[in-house]
Amino acid sequence: FRSTLPPQLSAWQSFSWAEMNPLAFALLPLGSLLLQQPHGPQLLPRQTHAVAAGATAGAPHAGHAGSFCGTAAVAMALAGVAVLGAARRADRAARRSQRVRVRAMLDDDDVSVEDIIGANDIVAFVMPPCPYCAKAVAALKESGLSFKEVQAPKGSALRKQLEKMTSSSSVPKVYVKGKFVGGCNDGGLGGVLPLLKNGKIQEMLSS
Repeated sequence: FRSTLPPQLSAWQSFSWAEMNPLAFALLPLGSLLLQQPHGPQLLPRQTHAVAAGATAGAPHAGHAGSFCGTAAVAMALAGVAVLGAARRADRAARRSQRVRVRAMLDDDDVSVEDIIGANDIVAFVMPPCPYCAKAVAALKESGLSFKEVQAPKGSALRKQLEKMTSSSSVPKVYVKGKFVGGCNDGGLGGVLPLLKNGKIQEMLSS
């Protein structure tokens, strides 16, 4: 793509093209194409064709057309670079915001496990990529039961509270109607999979 750029755009060859977004890629080649046209496409009003009957009369309009197209091409290229810059700034801001939210979750001692449990009939505290968490969540989904899935990463305030409440640091930890039913296969009242199989969780919800 670099080799197709005319001299007017050579100043931008230092950009990392792999980082360009689709809109920037669409605008820059179009600008390059316009700059390579000797007189540009017929972008002027139709009256240009009427004056262009004579070579002498037509020459100034051809020059104007070329100048217009060159300006339009540079404007399109600049627009592409501006769009790229805005997109990259927005992406960096989103990443910073996500990191801040994660840090806040890890450090927030005001987050209460009791409040979360009290507000939901079924709560599953999990942490990816834990395979047992995935199995427990999948089993709850397959059962058709509505539940709240809460991320409790290692070191977070939630994880510390759960460890104090259950004397265990592992996940998943699932609560039904305020009672700790266990992890995936054991713990608590027996574990999610066994209790779903024998109907105990369904019984707890109906009582």
